[in-house]
Amino acid sequence: MPVQWRTPGGGGMGVVDLGRFEGDQVVLHFGGALTSVDAYTFANSLVAFADTVRSVNGVISPGQGIEVRLEALGDGSFRAVVKRLAKGLQGFFADGAVRIFWALVAALIFDRLIRGDPHARITVNTNEVVIEIGHDRVIVPRAVYEQMQNVRADPEVQKNLSRTFQAIEVDEAIDNFGLTPQKDDPEPIVQVPREHFHELAAQIITEGDPKRRERIERARLLILKL
Repeated sequence: MPVQWRTPGGGGMGVVDLGRFEGDQVVLHFGGALTSVDAYTFANSLVAFADTVRSVNGVISPGQGIEVRLEALGDGSFRAVVKRLAKGLQGFFADGAVRIFWALVAALIFDRLIRGDPHARITVNTNEVVIEIGHDRVIVPRAVYEQMQNVRADPEVQKNLSRTFQAIEVDEAIDNFGLTPQKDDPEPIVQVPREHFHELAAQIITEGDPKRRERIERARLLILKL
């Protein structure tokens, strides 16, 4: 399934409405020339994504457990349907706000992409927050935006989100990554081209300067003289 990938701020993204993420599932899109994905890439990224989901849930609903299940696979180039099942004590999900959970996860990715952008303009309305980057607009439900303040400051959330993109960055066959509500959506709502994997894979330091990122690289050390 061909997808036109668009970069935030470049004028090609248009309007992205995160309010479309409703219900109990999200679809992970691994884009590339292949109609499959490497087993290690898929397993590592899926585990890291599940840990991200659990970390987010732990911040907004600490009294309620969560189960993350892989429900189905599909083309596009390769898509995985992930469902969240609440269990245990009632908490955040009991008040009817369950529909914004996946929008919150999607907003975390956009938050990484636009964090520190001096040209980003934020307008807070009654029911939604509009973030404008160049000619592009990202519409975030107000309830999601308010929860973001707590979620983005959690080190476990940031660490696991970085792990998700670290897993797919090492696989050169993956050209892009996306999130969307339905498996049959013609293109993902959230679109991340490979050129942005590196900055999303970098570990954000939540204490001190919020613009600092920590990146672990493998390097060769050459000893010239003992």
